[in-house]
Amino acid sequence: REYVAGRVAAHRAMEKLGLSARPVLSNRSRAPSWPRGLVGSLSHNTTTCIAAVARASQVKSLGIDVEDDEELGRDLVTTVCTLEERAWLATQPEAGRGRLAKLIFCAKEAVYKCQFPVSHKVLDFDAVLVTPDVDTGQFEATYLQDTGPFRVNDQLNGRFAVRDGLIHTAVVLLPAMAPA
Repeated sequence: REYVAGRVAAHRAMEKLGLSARPVLSNRSRAPSWPRGLVGSLSHNTTTCIAAVARASQVKSLGIDVEDDEELGRDLVTTVCTLEERAWLATQPEAGRGRLAKLIFCAKEAVYKCQFPVSHKVLDFDAVLVTPDVDTGQFEATYLQDTGPFRVNDQLNGRFAVRDGLIHTAVVLLPAMAPA
């Protein structure tokens, strides 16, 4: 059901670009294999499925994620968040820390989906440091490890929105910003 919903969302996104819907198959790792000339990303949770699609001539890669706006399980915080991220969380109001940890998780998922088509590397959560700006709805993702063409301290910038019980994150890598 989620697979079909993702493809329907992708087809709608293609139509919004003025294109006819084209098949989005899956590769060996079950990641979407986008039609020639397109890049995209899919995400879903138990209630929502979203897709973003762009022309490959304008966008090198993109990544999106959607998660329920709820606390990240305490047992997952040390797995998902780096020491620096946990230090930042400790400076935030206690009542919102778990939800901010979930935002960091969601941002990392978008970053990973954006970088994978470029690096062809699966990342661990400690490979990237996410720094959210809760006032502007933006975040920076800084590489802590060399990953394919991405080098330590390379950054990807993203945006997030929290509404209607969901956290949405997105990262776009433009051709001019892509590492060599």
